[in-house]
Amino acid sequence: MKETKFFRLCLASFTRSSAKKSRQELIACARKLGAGDNERARELFLSAEGWLRSGIASPIASLTSTRQAAFMVWLTKILYSKRPLQRADFLYEWATYCLGMVENPHYAKRALQRALSILRRECRDWTRLVNILSQLALALDETGRRRRATQILEIACRLCDGHQVEPIANDTCLRLSAAAHAWQGDLDTALKRMDQASAINATLNGASPLQSAIAWTISICRYGFPLEGPPYTLRAAFAIASMDMADKQSPADRWLEVDGLMHALNRTPHSLLAILSTHTTVWLATEATEYVPTAGDLATLFNNYGNALAGGNLSERALAAFGRVLRCAEENTDPFQQADADYQCIHAYSGIGFVHFNLGMRTIAHAEKQASLHQAAYWFAKAAQQCKQVGSRAWFEGRGWACAGLVESYLEHTEQAWFYFAWALLAGLSNWGRTSDQATLEGFLNPDSFIRLKMVEGFERLNARHAAVLFGKAAVHAVYREAYPSETLESIGAALYLRSRSDAHRKLAQSLTIAGRYNEAEQAFALLKDDAWGVYTRRDSVPVEIEAAIALNQAEAAGLHESGILSFLTSIPMNESLSDATIERMGDLLAGLDHAIEAQINRRKMLQRQAQGNLSPDVLAPGDARIRYLVSPTYMTVTVQVGASISTYQTDATFEEISLISFALRQSHSASQRDFLELASALYGALIKPVADALQGVTHLWIETDSPLDGVPFAALFDGERYLFERYSIAYFNAAGSLIPASTAHNSSSVTIFACSELADGRLPGAALEREFIQGALESKIPPVVCEAYSHDECSIDRMLVKLTLDGQNNCAIHLATHAVFNATSDSLSMLALADGNLSMNRLRKATEAEQSDLGLFVLSACGTARQDLDVEGFSLTLLRGGVRSVVSSLWETLDVSAPSFFRKFYETCQAFESPRTIAVALREAQISLNEYYRDQAINTGVSQAAHWAPYVVMTGRIG
Repeated sequence: MKETKFFRLCLASFTRSSAKKSRQELIACARKLGAGDNERARELFLSAEGWLRSGIASPIASLTSTRQAAFMVWLTKILYSKRPLQRADFLYEWATYCLGMVENPHYAKRALQRALSILRRECRDWTRLVNILSQLALALDETGRRRRATQILEIACRLCDGHQVEPIANDTCLRLSAAAHAWQGDLDTALKRMDQASAINATLNGASPLQSAIAWTISICRYGFPLEGPPYTLRAAFAIASMDMADKQSPADRWLEVDGLMHALNRTPHSLLAILSTHTTVWLATEATEYVPTAGDLATLFNNYGNALAGGNLSERALAAFGRVLRCAEENTDPFQQADADYQCIHAYSGIGFVHFNLGMRTIAHAEKQASLHQAAYWFAKAAQQCKQVGSRAWFEGRGWACAGLVESYLEHTEQAWFYFAWALLAGLSNWGRTSDQATLEGFLNPDSFIRLKMVEGFERLNARHAAVLFGKAAVHAVYREAYPSETLESIGAALYLRSRSDAHRKLAQSLTIAGRYNEAEQAFALLKDDAWGVYTRRDSVPVEIEAAIALNQAEAAGLHESGILSFLTSIPMNESLSDATIERMGDLLAGLDHAIEAQINRRKMLQRQAQGNLSPDVLAPGDARIRYLVSPTYMTVTVQVGASISTYQTDATFEEISLISFALRQSHSASQRDFLELASALYGALIKPVADALQGVTHLWIETDSPLDGVPFAALFDGERYLFERYSIAYFNAAGSLIPASTAHNSSSVTIFACSELADGRLPGAALEREFIQGALESKIPPVVCEAYSHDECSIDRMLVKLTLDGQNNCAIHLATHAVFNATSDSLSMLALADGNLSMNRLRKATEAEQSDLGLFVLSACGTARQDLDVEGFSLTLLRGGVRSVVSSLWETLDVSAPSFFRKFYETCQAFESPRTIAVALREAQISLNEYYRDQAINTGVSQAAHWAPYVVMTGRIG
């Protein structure tokens, strides 16, 4: 029988076709072809594999690669009939070939699984089993199943513990397990496996245990430096470690290579791998004594090891490492080295304090938490005492003092906390001088992101919210300044991953949210989202867009100046040894920084409130209610006017509580409907329910808000049955827009549409569709409304500004569909995109100041155009101050899929562009229409239903 015919019969039987043969018949055929001989069986198998890969037989075309692998494994049952151990050995050999030569892990996985099944039944050769399990783990890892590979390696490790396994198989299994655990962040298990492998104490392939440990450490740590090309896998690590061991380099010659890994890994996405590198470095130090000749050098090494372990929350190991530092100082017999050893004790004491702090943070029970925090405070106090004895003031000591301040803030030891925080900053005096550049957030004496982030956390504990924001911005700035490019790696086309921005951006966004500064929080949140997938920076300067996002606002700059910190810095002599009096004075000034910033913020708020004017009883129509919200740190005041009746309510809602819910609601519009409704209900309970009785018979609300409520979509508040817009039409009132006298000129109704659909940074197809829908709505009205529509190329800045400042437009509207950018600290960087460039808010303000507008309505169909802040009043208020009677704008991004339909309904319904109340009624009708559409059709667009209609608001400076 020819081989090809035999292969066809086997395939037919495997696929259960009509031409199938029984297994016994196939075995008989195989024996006729000589398969009784192991070598001949091997030849037949390889021929079958080549035949299968060629795809000659038609049934092959329908087989997936997984099924092809299953067929090849099944074929060995025919070829190696009644020889299970030989079959298992061949499957292992073939799997190794598939992994190493043809790189087909799916074939290898299937073969190894079958070989494992055979050996478990037929044999108790533990070395064979461990080898197969190790290879199976490699195959699983190659197919992307690293967790399963890790589990398989754990099984192999347990076999090694309880049975006699050859050293090379045992070592390989343990090292692979160490790699798998290390790459998944489980460094404790990784270290255990490395120690177990080293304890075998066998020379493998001519390499000593230390040489093996070095080779595997370097190989595993390569995972932290991803180069261009395929993913780094266990198989690659095994191959690189094997080649390294074959070189048999002297351990002493590898010192710089291994020791340098720690410093490089600290600036990668996988900084925890530095634990593994320092672990091996400590062992290597016993043989490469020329690199650690003194007690101070050895203490430094153990401090590095302890810090790495503490960063990975390996508390017991870290305490042992720091304890070794203290013993180095105690056991030192060289008086010339005692100063260095004593200095390292400062960092060891701080390290022990940091470990106890971490233990306290992970403890739930209050008594245990307090005990750990007091332990931490004790060790930080010892570090401070030691530092004063040594007389050091190096900048990196500031990390210890920042952690000490954080501990004291948790213990509510306020004065001591401010003392440590001041010391953390002043520790950089000798390195960076005494100047602080407010514009770029350079300086602050100690420009270290770790120190600044710890201070942010501590400031929040001390209720210094705005000072926390200031140092949060400084931390973001520091992250970029700490990063630097590598010419070496760039030369080979590899990306050098340095330090993650995520922690700094996340902390800044949280601090701004707690402080109720939403717009800046959303800017910080946007930066965090850019970094959401572990993007690491490679910069030697702070990018312009980051500088803009974290710039100090006017209140912060003025508060920093008034705090006295800057003037005090200039008075400190450069040779100052940092006396307690100097640190205490800086601590007092830091403690007052938050109050100075808050005073500046409140001053600006007061000016805004004065511009709002007093509640007047003679302007409200029947069915109107005017509601003013003022939120303080500990309570909220709500004033409600209905007709001539004015009522005031006070609730227990705190500034922080309202801030967190409000910001969460703004962010949740892109989440599920359920999540959105949960937050909308919570905010309804805080804002509307307390005044619900006063709103009996009311149909329209004029809402006046203060931070943190100026970005809340009141229409979307939910009482459990209905949204607020289903009960009322709503307009946001800001009396600052009423300071411009209304024009008496009056023309007939008209609408001018600017649809910017082909912008440089991306197409907006919804803008063109919006124009068509609005034109259709206006033409269908009786009588038709005059409409002038401009396509993208015609949407110039000058044309739009000319239209805006024409006279006699009380009952006219301009509709601008485009892209917008709002920057919470800069009106020059807040822009509307048009065909010939970007119109900044600053230019828009100057244009309307030079020539007032009397336009009835300006519709800003663009993302985030309703936002405003302390320093940047926003597009809507800029237009209101410029004379526009009403503005329709959005609190967040608008959606192309729904915006055209929304505005078609709005223009169909709106009867007069000169009346804010009429505009609010039309907006409500559009919201009702869109809400019913998405609700009744049960359409799932991946976001909440409210995302389509809730962002749109009416803002006005006039009631009527």
